Amino acid sequence: MTTRSRKDADRRITRRLKDALSLLGIRVLDHLVVGDRDIVSFAERELL
Repeated sequence: MTTRSRKDADRRITRRLKDALSLLGIRVLDHLVVGDRDIVSFAERELL
């Protein structure tokens, strides 16, 4: 899997989880992706 397709997959699953949890009244505050050398925060990158 390429880096681009992993990023796209992360965005898709985050959107699906956010949509599903909103039906239950649960708000997603962040999604952290932990890699070998860094941690990416979707909230910091304004991807939520």
